[in-house]
Amino acid sequence: MTSTDEGGPGASAAWWRRAAWKFWALLICGVLGWVVFVVGLVAAIQNGRNLHAYQAEPHQQIAATVTGTVIREQLSRSSTYELTVTAADGASRIEFPRDNPIVRRARFGTLVTLEQWHGTTVAVRAFDIRVQTTRSPSVALPRSLGYALGGAGFGLIGSALWLLERDRTRYAPRREAVCVALTFDAMILLAAALLVIRDPLRESRFTPWGLSTAAAGCVAGIGVGLWHYHRSQRNPPRHGRHSAIG
Repeated sequence: MTSTDEGGPGASAAWWRRAAWKFWALLICGVLGWVVFVVGLVAAIQNGRNLHAYQAEPHQQIAATVTGTVIREQLSRSSTYELTVTAADGASRIEFPRDNPIVRRARFGTLVTLEQWHGTTVAVRAFDIRVQTTRSPSVALPRSLGYALGGAGFGLIGSALWLLERDRTRYAPRREAVCVALTFDAMILLAAALLVIRDPLRESRFTPWGLSTAAAGCVAGIGVGLWHYHRSQRNPPRHGRHSAIG
């Protein structure tokens, strides 16, 4: 067996050249993810305070006329649902978090009522329907929590895979099992974050079901970690490098 096979200096240098970019990529992903998590959490705390005041204080009702609508549905990016209205204080564009009957049925000249709180349009009333806008604290709070969940997901993926890559020369089935379980749970968190961001008010029947499934998936992540641990115990590596992610 050559010195390279035995893990000599040449093997270490070659391994580092192959793995260095993974270290940096995973480290950056993890750090950015945790930064987004902290920012989202701080925003959620502030939005929670705003929601309390929003529910306790009166809202101003202003009559307006619809002058245009924008519906842009996309799979790769966030869809757009907007109303352009004209009120006594001028024209404004109102964004909604998702599809709704008002933006679908409104036409040029349709009369609507703008519900304002602290000078911000938080809801629109028309056709005996009330729809909250993206500026409503009821929408902002779950969205900020969704961004926090997404940040936690990326942070966990980066951190867990970074630990796996760092210890790829060491046979540590328990640590690997924990990292695999965390990575699985992180992917579930990313899916849940996407659901919350796209439907913050959980108006779609699919969203509560999807969030319940995500919660069950996080519990299932423990089983995935145990499965990986038992597999590693049955088939330990005989020699050489060992890594759960190749």
